Amino acid sequence: MDGLPPPLRCFDELHPAEKFLDDGVKTVTSVEQKKVEHIIEEVISDYKQLHSLPQPTLLREQHYQYLKKGLRHLSDAYEVHNARQTRSNATPPTRVTTGRRANTPAGQRQYAAPTSPLVTVTQSVQESRTPFTVLSSDVSVTFVCPSDSRTVCQFLSRCQSASGGFAGGPGQHAHLAPTYAAVNALCIIGTEEAYDIIDREKLLDFLMSVKQPDGSFVMHVGGEVDVRSAYCAASVASLTNIIVPKLFEDTPNWILRYSLSSGL
Repeated sequence: MDGLPPPLRCFDELHPAEKFLDDGVKTVTSVEQKKVEHIIEEVISDYKQLHSLPQPTLLREQHYQYLKKGLRHLSDAYEVHNARQTRSNATPPTRVTTGRRANTPAGQRQYAAPTSPLVTVTQSVQESRTPFTVLSSDVSVTFVCPSDSRTVCQFLSRCQSASGGFAGGPGQHAHLAPTYAAVNALCIIGTEEAYDIIDREKLLDFLMSVKQPDGSFVMHVGGEVDVRSAYCAASVASLTNIIVPKLFEDTPNWILRYSLSSGL
């Protein structure tokens, strides 16, 4: 029994009887419903085959092809999420290989403590000699196609707000979620072109504009407050080495107020 995979749940063999019936009348929504059901059946079929394998396998080529489809255009089913383009396109197709490799450009400081949530930087953005803090990782990331990385860079440059930060799409308002996605993607790309896109001074201005007096952050000006906001802000500020004392003043205490005995 120890060598057997856990049983599958919610895969009733009679589930085809519960499929959608259009009663012979096709509509836009009924066609979409049937498409979704067909996709789900394919996923379940593939999963049943993979479920019996003792060791999961990362299907790198399939991942690459899937990610590449969203690099230049949104699909019909996703076009309504126009404001999420940054998060979609900021996931560039990459080949992941094991092995420790520093992603820090030559001559720049490397912090060897990737588990540390924040790297304390006391100097101002203007005085900082280290433009970016890119931590080494146990997983090295290499682009399959350089043209794809350039495509991502060009798109993200159009999503950067004139007032700092990145928006979900060109011409939209800056938001911490797409800012997190864009900055992380550009740092993963790791080229001079990618680094040069990020306006660090205006990025700090944007982060300060969404910082609240109690130490919390809103996702965008006038937006909602949650712990996710503080994480996104901490991530991009650390990666771009723009942490100044006032930026996260009272933020740890604000987060601790939401701590429960069972966790956050």
